[in-house]
Amino acid sequence: MGLKKQDIANCSLENNLHEYLTWYEKNRKIKTRLILPKQSIDKLLSNTAKLQLLRIIQEALTNIRKHAHAQQITVQLKHTNRQITTIIEDDGCGFNPSVVSEKDKSFGLGIMAERAKEAGGQLQIDTQPGKGTKVIVHLNTIESEVQDIENTIG
Repeated sequence: MGLKKQDIANCSLENNLHEYLTWYEKNRKIKTRLILPKQSIDKLLSNTAKLQLLRIIQEALTNIRKHAHAQQITVQLKHTNRQITTIIEDDGCGFNPSVVSEKDKSFGLGIMAERAKEAGGQLQIDTQPGKGTKVIVHLNTIESEVQDIENTIG
């Protein structure tokens, strides 16, 4: 299931995530759970940041399907202190990040890090063999970008 730029502009981030995870669970046979903040975060991220975040989640779920042998995936979004933090967590086999080949870094993990950087954020991987994996994406909200500009001008 592909998500196009116009999908992001015309739908909420939360709806796109819900639809994608529903499709993923049905077609990939891996249980998914989506945890969202009580207040919508849709207007807190730019369209570019929303698109990159969705692409990161898609790549993370592709990696989980291919490598993790997971039974369950949780995608959680949190809004704290002018940031949106997204945690994609699986109960799979995990891996040793220090032995990930350069080839692997240049594809899945590297692409996710580049996407996070392009959206003005950063990517963090928390994993170890036998313990599953957490992919954590920190993105600044639009309100924090406006505040930074005002601080620079003022």
